[in-house]
Amino acid sequence: MGHRFYVLKHDGAWRIKHNDRFSAPFDDPEAAIRKVIVFARWSGEQSQVLVQGRKRGSRFHIEWASGAGTNRPHETGR
Repeated sequence: MGHRFYVLKHDGAWRIKHNDRFSAPFDDPEAAIRKVIVFARWSGEQSQVLVQGRKRGSRFHIEWASGAGTNRPHETGR
């Protein structure tokens, strides 16, 4: 797997985490998801976007993943 991007609640805001670094805050998880999918597609490698559920302590689920051997995504999750 190339890159894993996480969307999670951190310090009271929704943020993207990648390579142990956090992004600027987003108002809601949907805005962070839209932004991180752009980054994941741009990477040109196989990538996954994992999102933490809205309830405290919720598990992560795969929201988006690039197709094996292509840069065409397939939607998963929800």
